Amino acid sequence: PRTGFGADRMLADLDRVLLGRDAWTLSHRLFPGPQATWLLDLAYHPLFFPMTVGIALCLMLPLQSVARYRYMLGYALILIGPATIGSWLVPGVGPCFDAALHQASRYLPMVETLGAQQAWLAASDGHGLVSLDTQSRLVALFRAGELADGAGISAMPSIHNALSTLFICFVVSLRPRLIWAMLPYGVLILIGSVHLGWHYLVDSLAGIALAIGVWWAVARQQRLGEF
Repeated sequence: PRTGFGADRMLADLDRVLLGRDAWTLSHRLFPGPQATWLLDLAYHPLFFPMTVGIALCLMLPLQSVARYRYMLGYALILIGPATIGSWLVPGVGPCFDAALHQASRYLPMVETLGAQQAWLAASDGHGLVSLDTQSRLVALFRAGELADGAGISAMPSIHNALSTLFICFVVSLRPRLIWAMLPYGVLILIGSVHLGWHYLVDSLAGIALAIGVWWAVARQQRLGEF
């Protein structure tokens, strides 16, 4: 909270530089309607699981495995560095929290669109959007000043996209042919991050670039024998 979350306007403006519009408007044009949003929401949160499974898979690989070394060290570096220092240097809350925490109106249309879709889904089959319920809980925890596991609010860089990309690199290094299955996995997380308001496009892309950079840097350091 002491950072003031002052980077949101810059991140939002960068999205408009890249796309000529706010990224969520393009996502909702490509995937319109509450059913599409529900499917993205349904997939988005469980897709954290494979990233953690990657750590378990490492336990079954030989100690000398290059893939094991790169994934485990890369995972730690991403969480220690960008997830803490990066979030401090470029503090942003993300589009879904802009109205609640900045009292700004820029992303109110997105919030209202998701809210209307949530209401339609609840009225039609009783199911809502996990993302909206989670976002409300995070705002409440932030305002109460409570510490809780997984309760941090930070947009830049997108750790979800970073860790998913690192996992893709890990799997493809073991089985190159799986790239055709893994790429849709990464694209789905990227689209869900923007569509559900968790991230700007620019910090999602930053997370992807970060993971690729870490994957390459760890391999280089291993070859040089510096770790």
